[in-house]
Amino acid sequence: MTVDAGKPAGIRMVIFDLDGTLVHLPTDYAAVADRLAGIFKTDAKFSPMIPTILEAAGADASKAKDALDMICRYEVAAIPAMTPMRGAKSVVEGLRERGLTVCMVTMQCRAAALSILERLGVARFFSSVITRDESLERLDQIRRTLDATGTDPARAMVVGDTRYDMECAKSAGCACWQVHKAGADDDYSNGLDHILEIVQ
Repeated sequence: MTVDAGKPAGIRMVIFDLDGTLVHLPTDYAAVADRLAGIFKTDAKFSPMIPTILEAAGADASKAKDALDMICRYEVAAIPAMTPMRGAKSVVEGLRERGLTVCMVTMQCRAAALSILERLGVARFFSSVITRDESLERLDQIRRTLDATGTDPARAMVVGDTRYDMECAKSAGCACWQVHKAGADDDYSNGLDHILEIVQ
């Protein structure tokens, strides 16, 4: 777990990533890759997935849309088997109780993201949800969230599970907190419980 520049002061908004941060979503990416190979008639590995899809589609926007819609169906199908990260619901509730704005940026599709938040029982707490349906770039997602809420980047913190999340947060001028799955026997504890301490 890492937090940029020590303990940030004056945080009024927390922007969460979804998969790997609030939940573990067991999307069948092996099946997705097989379907993508059929759509694009290629043996490409599709990793990283979205950039490879866009490159393979080229100027054919409809083919890219078909591919992303297909992935969305697999994401939605995985929701019944998802695992919430320990502390996910209590952290979101705790932030709102303290008067902070809570938002989300995710590379999942909108249908899956909203369904997951409903299933977690926290949908009502999110002021903004930006998915890949709105933007395929994490930095742009963060900036859209800041604009939508009228929040100074210096008063926002991005919580995610990848180095790329942290790099994008810094590029947007936000503080950042990286979480991770501590171990196979750790019940998906990834440090979310520390966030309330960080922003108090």
